[in-house]
Amino acid sequence: MQQICPISSKRINEHAARIVAAEVVLLFSIYFITGSWPVLAYLFLDFVIRGFGSARYSIIGLLGRAIAEEFIPRKKIVNAGPKIFAAQIGAFLMLICAIGLYLAEPVITCSAGIVLTFFAFLEASTGFCMACYIYPFIRKKTKEPVMFEI
Repeated sequence: MQQICPISSKRINEHAARIVAAEVVLLFSIYFITGSWPVLAYLFLDFVIRGFGSARYSIIGLLGRAIAEEFIPRKKIVNAGPKIFAAQIGAFLMLICAIGLYLAEPVITCSAGIVLTFFAFLEASTGFCMACYIYPFIRKKTKEPVMFEI
């Protein structure tokens, strides 16, 4: 299936988005090392804010933008649609992690976490957006463009 990305009227700095992805990898790594559920709760809340609310209220997003502005002065502006959709996928995967924690099933939590961390690592290291490859499958099932943009 071909790559189709969701389109948004919003624009973002790709460098900041990649730094945010690196922060997600770091935070999930902290969870894997410590097993501290508040890290997962924080990530879930942040994904919901970035995916369904306004990214300007995301602490991870604010930090990513600040780091990008400080160390990468030249912006690379891209469509925010794929990043918003990726945050929605992240919120879904974090919900699966929470269900795994609630059911005391670490395999569920770790499996969803590994998928999420892998996707974030791809974005952070190479700029590869897995959301653009998942989106066509969801769009095909619903027969309409899918993305909840606020």
